[in-house]
Amino acid sequence: MFPYTLAEAEPEFERLFIGREQELRAVRHSLAEHSGAVIYGMRGTGKTALLHKIQSDERLKYPGGIVFISGQNIFRSTLTENTLRQGGISLNEKGLVIVDDAQALTANHVTELKDILSANARLHLLIAANRDIDWPFIRGRKISLGGLSEQEYFQLLLLRLRAVELDEGIAHKLWQATIGNPSFADIAGRTIRDNLISWGEMLSSLQGFQHLGIVDSSGVPIDPLARVPQPLVVAVEETNAQILDRLRLNPKEFWSLSPRKFEEIVAELLERMGYKVELTPLSGDGGFDMYAARKDHVGRFLFLVECKRYVPPHKVGVQIIRSLYGVVQQKNANAGIIATTSFFTKGAVAFEQEREHQMHLSDYLALQQWLKDSSVRR
Repeated sequence: MFPYTLAEAEPEFERLFIGREQELRAVRHSLAEHSGAVIYGMRGTGKTALLHKIQSDERLKYPGGIVFISGQNIFRSTLTENTLRQGGISLNEKGLVIVDDAQALTANHVTELKDILSANARLHLLIAANRDIDWPFIRGRKISLGGLSEQEYFQLLLLRLRAVELDEGIAHKLWQATIGNPSFADIAGRTIRDNLISWGEMLSSLQGFQHLGIVDSSGVPIDPLARVPQPLVVAVEETNAQILDRLRLNPKEFWSLSPRKFEEIVAELLERMGYKVELTPLSGDGGFDMYAARKDHVGRFLFLVECKRYVPPHKVGVQIIRSLYGVVQQKNANAGIIATTSFFTKGAVAFEQEREHQMHLSDYLALQQWLKDSSVRR
């Protein structure tokens, strides 16, 4: 069984591929002239979409096949000629190995990949990573992927909005606030189209402080790269109440919490909404992070809660929803709740809709509503 993520370009990646003609030409030229290329850029800039575009469009140029590997999924696997063959590569003809999330490769993976390329001159290599990494054994160009142009950003928004009217003024501010990030354009268009949030609320949810951290006596932020005077080096532990106040002002700080601290914040929010909450141990939690129970005049209700502190565009997939649903059935709970600092895939949302009374999905925008509700209840 081939252990990597493979094969066809998914509709989501095709949908996110807007513009990028210059980068696409650069990748094609580098592969043709040098047999390799490296793409790098921050999360959500469309690297994976570009990789799938190449995979889809260049098939005829690679009679030996194309294999797509996710660096995030091969932690316990090895890269060998045999595993590439299992993935559909013929080493007797020109083939292409595509590696996404290459920053997650271990030193052993890099050595294995280098050895395979050295032994197989017909193999070409295309790599994508979220930062500029030196790959001395790759012959080819480095292509930096930034945000979309304003016109391309609007085009992607319109594709997702469909019949909903585009507010160009706020869309321009969204483009500026997200630095043209195509993943946020996709999320914004879909969320507004589904009437989950207004244009103004979407823009407001992305606002935050320009400077974070320690300030001096006059209120001016201290440069994070500057040496902090020794008297200021103290251990500070914020209370959950302080963190909640900070999150209300700047919801983006959800992404800076540790996974366990995010669980504690979710527990705090649920308690403020009237639930009795019990966190499960850090290890061996049985597939969920906490119990949330409530008793009212109708009866007693028990919910199992799973927390996923993801950063967009990383979304919670349907596998996680199915897993919690199974635990809910096993423990005879009333329903399951999944709270995430990101969003859910289309498959996850469809699974919830089929079981709307037993599964509840709360994404980044829903968490902001929780913050507002908990503030009112204080």
